[in-house]
Amino acid sequence: MPRNGGKRTQVVSNCPVRIKVGNIVVKIYRSRSRGYEIFTLDYYSAGRRKRETFAKLEAAKDRANEVACAILNGRSAALELTNADRDDYMRAIDGSL
Repeated sequence: MPRNGGKRTQVVSNCPVRIKVGNIVVKIYRSRSRGYEIFTLDYYSAGRRKRETFAKLEAAKDRANEVACAILNGRSAALELTNADRDDYMRAIDGSL
């Protein structure tokens, strides 16, 4: 079992779920951490690897679609925001249309 920052994780499946929007591919890996199943979203933004973890696969898929669309549309700056800031940003974008 590999160690990540003091946390034990065990990879459950070698095959990641791939979410593709245009030519952007975002991967979701399934693993176990301390007995719980977790889903890790893995993508690159601004030349750096980003990873986010989720308890539910559906939440990871929703975020993967959001990330892929943001990268495709050149809104990678929106990916650096906190959840609350991101919600405000998305409301502002939707309201300006």
